[in-house]
Amino acid sequence: MMYEKYHYWVTDQRVVWRHGVIGYSITSVPLEKISDVTMSRTF
Repeated sequence: MMYEKYHYWVTDQRVVWRHGVIGYSITSVPLEKISDVTMSRTF
């Protein structure tokens, strides 16, 4: 079974998300580059 945690931050300049369990990655995207957002959640 694989489990991965995601954390999201939205600032006035960018969207930042961190994902991973033991080792993690951080990704950052400027708001100017984002044109559409779709979110979903499973149970």
